[in-house]
Amino acid sequence: MLFRLLLVALTAASPIHHLPTNTTQTTTSTLRLLLTITTLEAFLYAQGCTELDPFAFASAGYDSTVYENICGIALEKAAIVMDFEGLLKALGQPSGGVECEYRFGHGSVQGLVETAREVGAVGVGAFLGGVQATQSVPLLQTWIASLATTEARHDAFLRAETGALPAPSIHDVSLPPTWAYNLIQKWIHACPKPLPYPIFPQLNSTTSWQPGHNQTDDAIDTNLTISLSWRPSEFAVEVSPRQPLYLAVVDNLPGAKPMILDVQRKTMNGTVHAGDAVIPGQFAGGVAFAALTTFVELNSVDDLVQYGTLAGPVEFVWS
Repeated sequence: MLFRLLLVALTAASPIHHLPTNTTQTTTSTLRLLLTITTLEAFLYAQGCTELDPFAFASAGYDSTVYENICGIALEKAAIVMDFEGLLKALGQPSGGVECEYRFGHGSVQGLVETAREVGAVGVGAFLGGVQATQSVPLLQTWIASLATTEARHDAFLRAETGALPAPSIHDVSLPPTWAYNLIQKWIHACPKPLPYPIFPQLNSTTSWQPGHNQTDDAIDTNLTISLSWRPSEFAVEVSPRQPLYLAVVDNLPGAKPMILDVQRKTMNGTVHAGDAVIPGQFAGGVAFAALTTFVELNSVDDLVQYGTLAGPVEFVWS
């Protein structure tokens, strides 16, 4: 099976015929971003394939075919990387992605699976955002959409193997490229050719709810407290210690306004500040992304990207 998949990976690169004669900076940056995310995923799955083995997966409670499929996904990701590389070369653009150094910090099967679910959710959102960002070039838009379905299949496989429903909801979150680029920074150790997106200050978050192996997708029936920490000195604008802060949550409802949650400040330990936000349990499902903001009226995630993000975004994989 792996030999067959290797042949598929080596022959899958399919340059687009009738390429557009000119592309905008937005389009090429989006393509380079999606290449970077796919390269990151390829490294992650390849690392799992080479550093772990079938016995490790069996010991962690997974079916014997899961390891083989992890290796298969690694090869498919490598094929998509080749596809992007060929496309960008044909457009006369730098690639960016393969040269980066990635660090994942997992040393176990469970660590690999949890990281892959996080990365996969970002990948699905990024490809959907890429479809929107390339709408001026229908040929590229369709090409990216076709890759988005593959991204979603990989994510569905992992979700099913961890006891979750194949899809977190009937709609996925579309991520603007700037947010997607910020979300993958936690796994990028070094990158000689950074992409032209701003890097927002880091927002740390923890909740008491962590999806795990063989966990069902029953609705969360209690309110969830999200613990946050940030460094005000890193904000792009000065924010008074008395100024109200909010957590703007972007979920899977297309076109919906971000959900605004009050942040109750708790402590100020030197340069690090902390606070809590509470989200009603009925809204804490699927996958969501959030950022710290001072704005209570936001019409879309684009508002957060353009002027509303103080720190973040962060990712929540609740189910």
